[in-house]
Amino acid sequence: MPKPTPTRSRFPRLGWFAADLGLIVVFAASGRTTHDHGLSPAGILATAAPFLIACTAAWLVLRAWRTPTRVWPTGVGIWIITVLLGLLLRSAAGGGMAVSFQLVALAALGVLLALPRLAAMLVRRFAGRSRGTGAPGRPQGGTVLENPIAMKGHR
Repeated sequence: MPKPTPTRSRFPRLGWFAADLGLIVVFAASGRTTHDHGLSPAGILATAAPFLIACTAAWLVLRAWRTPTRVWPTGVGIWIITVLLGLLLRSAAGGGMAVSFQLVALAALGVLLALPRLAAMLVRRFAGRSRGTGAPGRPQGGTVLENPIAMKGHR
């Protein structure tokens, strides 16, 4: 059985986009909680909006729906564009731009946007090993000793 391509994920492509947006909302809510700004939906949306817009732009620029589970370049690209454009939009809207916030945004969004893709990659990689890739003409899985290849003249 051929190895599935990154675009043939069981998790729908739009699911990855929704997950990215949801994780950005989690990032915004976490920051608001940490700084005692409250968790009103309007407040969370106001905090998250620049990064939500930036993430959407990243998906469009990178055409991330093609390979939403790829760590490189999709996950890293979404992360970097979301942080840079999100910070620019936040600054343009008059939001705080302390260096500490920029570093926290870079680290937290890196974990939130790239880590799920890294986990998906590892699951695919290890799931592929457990099923075995199998050589042509040989059953999948097992070892050479469990599935010896019949050779001409050898029994």
